[in-house]
Amino acid sequence: MTQIAQICLTGIITALCVLILKQDNPTFAILATIVGSVLLLFMIIDVATDIFHTVDDFLQSSSIGGGLSFILLKILGISYLTDFSAGIIEDAGSKSLADKVILAGKFIILGVSIPVFKMLIDVITNLLQ
Repeated sequence: MTQIAQICLTGIITALCVLILKQDNPTFAILATIVGSVLLLFMIIDVATDIFHTVDDFLQSSSIGGGLSFILLKILGISYLTDFSAGIIEDAGSKSLADKVILAGKFIILGVSIPVFKMLIDVITNLLQ
């Protein structure tokens, strides 16, 4: 079975379990959502690792360097973790709190990306001279 089929089946089975559990015990439904989400994350780590290595190799071979690849991967990790956490919080019934987590993630990404903006401004300044 391909990886995408495994991921889709895990998502469908988790969703069915959550629907069944939500009627009898909402607490277990939230727990099943968290467990299913973590399983899905572990399943995609292998795929994501290959992609990250390919992007890192590309950036290392270019004149951009490894510092940028680390920042880009950090931004990507923050965005995925923020989205994952906000989804679980929203499923638990607290959309307002989930929105605050997303807002915090955006500000953290902005802070982490400042060196990228500095590099971009330096490149533009050098081109204009």
